[in-house]
Amino acid sequence: MESFPIKIRLSRRMIALCVMFTLFALLIGYGIFKMSSQTIYMGDGTPMPLYFKAIFIALEVIIEIGALFMIVPMWKRIFARNGAMTLTEAGIENTFMLFTVFAFWTTLPIRFIPWTALQVNKLDANSYTVDIEQLPKGSVGKLAKMRLKITGFEFRIGQIEAENFEHYRQIALSQSEDTTV
Repeated sequence: MESFPIKIRLSRRMIALCVMFTLFALLIGYGIFKMSSQTIYMGDGTPMPLYFKAIFIALEVIIEIGALFMIVPMWKRIFARNGAMTLTEAGIENTFMLFTVFAFWTTLPIRFIPWTALQVNKLDANSYTVDIEQLPKGSVGKLAKMRLKITGFEFRIGQIEAENFEHYRQIALSQSEDTTV
């Protein structure tokens, strides 16, 4: 019999993505510094107008903030050794999902998803549909709840195979049935 809780480590893909976005954020930060501290010359040799420079700096700041919304929570997880998720008898705890809009990536925290709310997605074996009606109040934010309703939950953020994830889910469900009978 498996003993819960089981902490699932972040996948190498998630760690590589975090490192890549960190390097990207550092490069953008360097660009913001350089653009704001130096005179930039146009193609005709005249200095770039201040309003034009301000527009470029504002765009870079927006992109930098977008990158920080992803990398700060990811680095917190890495340094705190929280991993991708914790599997318990009741469900999945302390996990997240990535939310992407155009070039902006962010992490959406998920405090708890009960096993009974997950169903195998018939279209994609690497994700589960989520019955959001079974989610406890306050376990996910509004944006995460909407995202779970539309796309479901993907466990590939962690280093776990589909068979193992389903195995743990079935064990937890059978244990909960044993305690309710």
